[in-house]
Amino acid sequence: MNALLVLLIAFASASSEGLVSLTAETFPTYKASGKTILVKFFAPWCGHCKRLAPTYVELATAMKENENVVIAEVNCDDNREICTANGVRGFPTVQLFNGEAEPVKYQGPRTLEDLKKFVLDNVPAKQ
Repeated sequence: MNALLVLLIAFASASSEGLVSLTAETFPTYKASGKTILVKFFAPWCGHCKRLAPTYVELATAMKENENVVIAEVNCDDNREICTANGVRGFPTVQLFNGEAEPVKYQGPRTLEDLKKFVLDNVPAKQ
């Protein structure tokens, strides 16, 4: 019952653009959902994060119809424990999560096309 409540709260935190804000309470639920999750770890004061933000919202909007993908973000000022646990040492850090597999750190260009290709290339084929 608690997991269902957390999931409902998490889905309520998704913006109309499809971008999901994760917290310490919702992060594990999303991670265990079986979906491919692209997470931007950021700090509100970070200039590079501010520059990436509009592109990341565009990505969330472009991907929101794909039921196998979640585009999410974690505010590391508010959720330090999640960022520390995921080895975040600089901002923004973008990682892709697929179930229990090791997260994959995105290190490519920060364009809509490149981010979208990275996500789609890493969505597991459904059996």
